Amino acid sequence: MRQRTNIYLDPEQCVALDRQADAEGVSRAELIRRHLDAALAREADDLAADLAAIDDSFGAIEGDIELAARGPGDRERHLAELGNDR
Repeated sequence: MRQRTNIYLDPEQCVALDRQADAEGVSRAELIRRHLDAALAREADDLAADLAAIDDSFGAIEGDIELAARGPGDRERHLAELGNDR
């Protein structure tokens, strides 16, 4: 079952959608649904790729690494120095 949704488009968007819909022989609404499906699928693929990259990076740095110690006010001082470089 489909659900009706109203959206506002710029005139340029309408012209571009109508041109593409005519070329593909479908309605503007069908074309919008196809574009939305494609965008949602890309988003899901991007998330899956990001999670896979995180998983693949686990254990990439072997051995102990030393992290710089920070004291009170170090972060603020560092950010202030960055601001002065601009």
